[in-house]
Amino acid sequence: MHADATSLKELGLLPDASGAWPLASWLDNTHARPSYDALKRLITSPLGDIDGIGARQALLPQLVSVAKEVPWADLQVLAVQVEGFLSSNYVIVPTAFMQRTMFGVRFGDIVTYVTKQLRAVDTLLTLSDQVYGRIGALRGDATF
Repeated sequence: MHADATSLKELGLLPDASGAWPLASWLDNTHARPSYDALKRLITSPLGDIDGIGARQALLPQLVSVAKEVPWADLQVLAVQVEGFLSSNYVIVPTAFMQRTMFGVRFGDIVTYVTKQLRAVDTLLTLSDQVYGRIGALRGDATF
């Protein structure tokens, strides 16, 4: 049995014309917009076979355990810091040794700032790679 879109909207299982979506709001424990979008895609495309449903049920507890290990606050702080750095208008540090040395002497505060921000970028990439590796190692549902 399949319910029509109107019935699903009336039950709050799909968004209505105003964009209200009670089910998505109730289930939403995401930390970023792409995660929320992925949640909405999962809700709007329910599984139709018992094997797929079983695989997803096996996967969800694993996702919960991985999510508990993710340093969400650190990732958020780093993401904001990196976004600010990448949108800044600092000049590019010269690559030639002598020019780079002169630049460092003349603009030491800029070099210190850029060095600090590059470390933040590296830390963010390292944490993201670890999370991606953990999620990629999970088994149970091809959707993920």
